[in-house]
Amino acid sequence: MEGGYARWWLCIAVTIGILMLAAEGHSVPDSTEVYEFVFWFGGQGPDPGEFNGPNGMGSDWRGNLYVCDSGNHRVQKFDNLGNFLMMFGEEGAEPGQFIWAVDVAVDEEGFIYVCDYDRYEGDSSWVQKFDSLGNFVLRWGGADSHEPGDLDWPQGIAIGDSQYVFVGDLGYRIQRFTPDGEFDALWTHPDTTAHGGRSVATYPGSVYTTWATGEDYVFRHDPVGNIILSFGGGGLVDFVSDLATDSHGNLYCGDWWQRRISKFDSLGNFVTMWGSGGPQPWPSLDIAGIAVDAHDAVYVSDFTQDRVAKYRRTVVSVKDEPQGSLELHTPFQLRQNCPNPFSAQTVISYAIGGAASERSPAETYEGGVVNVHLAVYNLLGQQVRTLLHERQGPGEYSVVWDGRSDDGRRVASGIYTYQLQVDDQVVRRRSVLIR
Repeated sequence: MEGGYARWWLCIAVTIGILMLAAEGHSVPDSTEVYEFVFWFGGQGPDPGEFNGPNGMGSDWRGNLYVCDSGNHRVQKFDNLGNFLMMFGEEGAEPGQFIWAVDVAVDEEGFIYVCDYDRYEGDSSWVQKFDSLGNFVLRWGGADSHEPGDLDWPQGIAIGDSQYVFVGDLGYRIQRFTPDGEFDALWTHPDTTAHGGRSVATYPGSVYTTWATGEDYVFRHDPVGNIILSFGGGGLVDFVSDLATDSHGNLYCGDWWQRRISKFDSLGNFVTMWGSGGPQPWPSLDIAGIAVDAHDAVYVSDFTQDRVAKYRRTVVSVKDEPQGSLELHTPFQLRQNCPNPFSAQTVISYAIGGAASERSPAETYEGGVVNVHLAVYNLLGQQVRTLLHERQGPGEYSVVWDGRSDDGRRVASGIYTYQLQVDDQVVRRRSVLIR
């Protein structure tokens, strides 16, 4: 890690539920979940701690992170501070070697399971098992096949109840194996077999899957494949590259095409999302893998930028402050923007010298003209947009903010503060932008 990136960046996600409530005329909730960007680690290269296409990820009960470094044909292990701990694997098709390591999972005893396949020849698909030190133990699979127990380009892997190993492959199925690689069960897409299994995650009593469909849904199964519920669709998730669960049973979907992470609770209710290729911590956010550690911190691998980012959850209030508490003893008013939340543009209104009906000569400024500065800030206190900077007299005013920065770029979804400064006095309010 570079010291400069120890600085906190906030990646804000506002729930679709807030937008729906606002659209239906209901009150906006007092708070929303926010995922703060903590740091990134990695960078392009072949050295320990560097990546060449970081892909699927997993974590162990100690909070350590395992990353499939596909282009370097290895798996790397890091602690929850991003410090490199060990790596294993090399290029090749022999036991303990990798052609294209794509996903990794760790069981309660510390054994590490890795999906590996030949993405060019298509004749070598394996799950390889290693001990906690990275020593090869066994592997199963081999030549691509649709037969039960064989593998066809395995894409996702997770450890479930009783240490069963669940593998999703492009052979249109999810398969369950014992820790020794013995085939145990299989299920396919609930509607048709013309879809490739892609991502899989587990939680006690549940297995979550996604499939290579045109419009993704997430399916929650019991451990033998019976569907408990399905959710998503409608563009909420699109091309899910990886899944992960936290200690409370929440599910995180890494969406490659939409470049964002979506979070759902165990009943499939949408909770929040963040990402969307925003300007921080980097512009691309090509999500190849996602993992949640023992402390429920979320890690995201960016395949293009060769980095892994760490995020942590907090809750931010979005409740409007009472007008009186904001503007006590100030001879001007700043009103709540409308609409709020908004997606395209919003109107910010204010009054100099108080509202016209309430103003008295004693409340106006000497000379009648004052310096007025109206600007928008992110939650780091950085100015995003100057909306107004001029001298004005008493009266009612309105300004439109189109959700863009000073350089004309659309800013990311999130919570922003707009600030009105009149001479040396300042008031602020919050605004919620949803793309």
